Amino acid sequence: MKEREMEGTKTVVYSLLLQVRPNSNQKEQDHQLTPRRFLQLVAAMDFASNPSFPVRYKKFSIDIKESKIDIVICSHDDQFLVIATQIGTMGTILHARKEEGMLNNPTFNVSVIFGKRDEPMLVACARQLIEHISNSGSSKPLTLSLGLKDHSMETLKGIVSAVIENKMW
Repeated sequence: MKEREMEGTKTVVYSLLLQVRPNSNQKEQDHQLTPRRFLQLVAAMDFASNPSFPVRYKKFSIDIKESKIDIVICSHDDQFLVIATQIGTMGTILHARKEEGMLNNPTFNVSVIFGKRDEPMLVACARQLIEHISNSGSSKPLTLSLGLKDHSMETLKGIVSAVIENKMW
């Protein structure tokens, strides 16, 4: 059983690499694997029909303030990954986790791994999501990628609401 799953995974990765590989007619940026390109490849390959793909995920788009935001939620064995992008890149990457202490109330730690460190609304977005994950009974940490043009409260609230509606925890 494990060998069959591994073979399916190898096939998926190989197919992705073939589709990302540049040919002589492409510019350099046309073959980079951005979140938007990843979503296009996922749609083209239809992973849903391949039960051996190892990571459960949901992908969808929302419109906030007349701007399309692509969202992917992945449930790995050891963490959740949420990618939300308006600009087709990863943007700011945050890591959020619940910390249990001796006290009754848990604390939540959110740190910026890569990107804009001076955006408190992005940290608030990650904190809201990790609190919701924790309150739902999961102890997995969250990695959140936000590639946004608009960092307004309305946009971030819309992303949090959409992720909670499509939760995988």
